[in-house]
Amino acid sequence: ENFTGLSGFTLDICGTAKLPCDSSSCTTLVGISEPVSTPARVFPNPSKSGIFNLQMPAPATEGAIVEIFNPAGQLLYRKTIQSGQQEIPIGLSGLADGWYILRWQSNGQNFVERLFKNSR
Repeated sequence: ENFTGLSGFTLDICGTAKLPCDSSSCTTLVGISEPVSTPARVFPNPSKSGIFNLQMPAPATEGAIVEIFNPAGQLLYRKTIQSGQQEIPIGLSGLADGWYILRWQSNGQNFVERLFKNSR
């Protein structure tokens, strides 16, 4: 699967041998780069009303899906998007305040975004 919206990282690992020798090495591991453009955006985020809008860069294709999970990974909401839709309202007003995870799937691509509902 292809995931976008993930942050990049760089990890430097350096060490010196503890054996009777004078050698040391350093390795740099480079992670996933930030995508050039985000395939979708969610607003407002955070939301006081619990209503979020998912705006896609192009009209949805057949079989596109939006899902909302709680932090434990439990599926709370699933909606198949009609072909041609480009902006989808997502209502979480019946859920408690807190963090949620939105996943949008279309054409083998996944977009993942954290949502925060705070009605106070």
